[in-house]
This record gives sequence, C-alpha cells and structure tokens, in this order.
Amino acid sequence: RNSATNAATENVQAQAGVPGSLHSHYKALLAVRNSLPSIAQGSYVAPFVSGQVLGFQRHWGAEKTLVLLNYGSSAQAVDVAGLSPGASLVPHLQTEQSGSTTALPVGSNGSARVALPAQSVSVYRIQA
Repeated sequence: RNSATNAATENVQAQAGVPGSLHSHYKALLAVRNSLPSIAQGSYVAPFVSGQVLGFQRHWGAEKTLVLLNYGSSAQAVDVAGLSPGASLVPHLQTEQSGSTTALPVGSNGSARVALPAQSVSVYRIQA
C-alpha cells in the first residue's frame, strides 16, 4: 500500500523529543505504567463516567492511583467519590494542558473535586 501523504512530517523521527507531540504523549503514558505497579497490574476499582470524563482507580497492595480522562472539547470539573477520607491526590502525570500540579485534598466524605482541561489525561497517586 502507498505511504500516507503526510508521512514526511507525521512520523516518529519527526516527533521524537518534541513536547506535546503524540510520540511524547505515548512516552509519558508508558513511563507512568512502568513506574506505578498499580497501573501496570493493579485491580480496576470504582470506574465512573461523568459527562465526558472517564475515571477509575487502580490498586496494587498499598499503592492506589486515580486516572481521569476528559475526552471532551471543554474543561470539566468532576467530583470523584469512593476515596479515602482525609487522603490527598498527588499528581503523577499531567498532560501538557492538564490542570493542577499541587496535591488536592480528599474531604471527610471521601470525595474530591478535580478540574480537568479539555482533552486531558491526569494520573494521581492517592496518599493517606
């Protein structure tokens, strides 16, 4: 089959090392999987959908993570339930346009409000 018409500009070599490229995005996602056993092999816990946000937790031993994907074209704020009361959500991966880089508190009711930019992926470590 013939090469795509954009093959000269849209290829791995052209994107390697370019911040915000698809190549850089995939490398960041692979780094998360390789650095967090809960992502690589943990159990799938508390999945939810809120509008155009998909979220779930992964647990492996004492390690717990929260993954949030906003696949919508506008920013979203989502209330995440089912967390440990008093815990913190510590950012582990923020895509180029992702929101907060500081820890977010989990309330005494076990929920936290998280702001997500449009078309973003965020991974938080859940720390007691």
